[in-house]
Amino acid sequence: MISYSKLSIAILLAMLVAACANGTKEGKSEEISAVELPKFQNKGHELVYEMIEKTGSYQDLLDLKDVVYEYTYRTPDQKEDVSIESYIFDGELSHANYLKHE
Repeated sequence: MISYSKLSIAILLAMLVAACANGTKEGKSEEISAVELPKFQNKGHELVYEMIEKTGSYQDLLDLKDVVYEYTYRTPDQKEDVSIESYIFDGELSHANYLKHE
């Protein structure tokens, strides 16, 4: 009977070690499969790529149905335009109201 419990413990221990080993192999493969940056044609191409990475793609905007945001534009001579803009993507409509217009 003692050998049976030792055998059970050995099998459980082997299963535990195997389960832990599988988990670490998966974690390592995720680290290895890093995304490679594309080769940029020019600085504009790189800026568009960075913007899409931060804000999402056009399809992400379409999924929102419509977007409303505040837009501030400031000229070098410190004149400023502030507007609330809205875009409805289904009908491709846009509208803006100036809060401040110089």
